[in-house]
Amino acid sequence: MTTALFEITQNEIKQRKVWLIATIASFGLCPLLAITSFPKLSENTDLFNNIWYQLAASTFGSLVSFWIIWHCGYKKPGTKLLTSCLIFAPIDALLLALNLFQEPWNIWNKVVNVINASIFLWWYVQCIKLRRMNKKIQLQSHPEYLESLQLLKELTTRERLDQEFFKLIRTWPQFERTSSKEYKLKKDELSLKAY
Repeated sequence: MTTALFEITQNEIKQRKVWLIATIASFGLCPLLAITSFPKLSENTDLFNNIWYQLAASTFGSLVSFWIIWHCGYKKPGTKLLTSCLIFAPIDALLLALNLFQEPWNIWNKVVNVINASIFLWWYVQCIKLRRMNKKIQLQSHPEYLESLQLLKELTTRERLDQEFFKLIRTWPQFERTSSKEYKLKKDELSLKAY
């Protein structure tokens, strides 16, 4: 499949679909499963009075969150939102896990939480894979950057390498991490040749 300036392999198309299924499960199934445990929880804590409000709020929040992540991570191959998900989702999951030990929950709540945790881990792994693919797509969509990076790899002197690296960073700041990685590899290679 060719999209704009880059190609996506069949394996990548399949992987993107798996991410979409994991995201639908994470943002659709998990809240619905969690809703089933709310009536017992609300009887114990008096936090909620009506399951329909809970269901509406959970569904609305999940739909909005799903749309934002789908739009920014799947439809437009971005990495910033996926990166923030990869940073903040484990913190959220840890806080939820800590609450598990503080609340008097029945066996159904524990089963629901194990299912939710499994779906969350699956989704998290898929987000890591999608972020890698999106980064590759972003790199492929800038052939001039790839040519500059290839030139950096072919240099034979340390001075010229430094000059081209700083020029590359000024021109393509969004790819600084990739450029720095290639720069360090080439610098190490040139250092070994010098000895």
